Amino acid sequence: MHRLIIRLLTAVITLSIGLTVSRVLRLPPPPQPIQPVITSDPIVVIPPIPEVPDLPPEPNPAQGADLSIGVAVDGEDPPTYQLRYIKLAKHRTTIVKLDLGEYLDSSEVTLYFRSRTARYRILQRYRTSMTISAEGPHVDLIDWRHFDSQWELLNSPRPDLFHTVPAEQMDVEFPRTSRADIVKEARRHIGKDWPDLLELAKTCRGPNDGACLVGVSSIYLKIQKQVHGRWIDAAVVEFQIPMGC
Repeated sequence: MHRLIIRLLTAVITLSIGLTVSRVLRLPPPPQPIQPVITSDPIVVIPPIPEVPDLPPEPNPAQGADLSIGVAVDGEDPPTYQLRYIKLAKHRTTIVKLDLGEYLDSSEVTLYFRSRTARYRILQRYRTSMTISAEGPHVDLIDWRHFDSQWELLNSPRPDLFHTVPAEQMDVEFPRTSRADIVKEARRHIGKDWPDLLELAKTCRGPNDGACLVGVSSIYLKIQKQVHGRWIDAAVVEFQIPMGC
């Protein structure tokens, strides 16, 4: 029995020594080859910029003015905002000359005033004049006869904002005028410098006939202020519109 135990211990010690030696003598695995890294320039994807619709500019009223207006003049299709800020004169009519293709009908008028407690309103009227047209070249008789409409109170969605009258509500009227009246005024206006246009004037039997056309030549805005329950005139602005185009 004693011998059997000694043999078992000898076998266990021998096995342990063998395992230890095998671990010590075990060689490390061969190194793995390093794979090359392929690089390329990064691709940046820029998202498309969405189109931004035209918006009205920020308010910028005339500096130092007790009373001024900003008018959104429509001159393109689709319409764009072309605000004009106009300082209003107190004792005379302020004149603004519009460019070709600019319109004031169906526009917004913003009124700027210092007193926040004051009440204002705006009235509009229009004036018609005659032009003699040669299908391009023309003569505007703006210092002759006119038709002046009645003053019309503008719609006001808020105390400082007003909407002008649409073009379809402006009747192209003109005082009764004969052919002799037209020829006489044309001769006085152009003299002998434009004989062809004078001959065209002789074909007009009256307003809106032949080469004689009637159109809106001016639009007036009258600003009134309420004082002690009465409306008094504060300012008038005249927008002169190019004719014959």
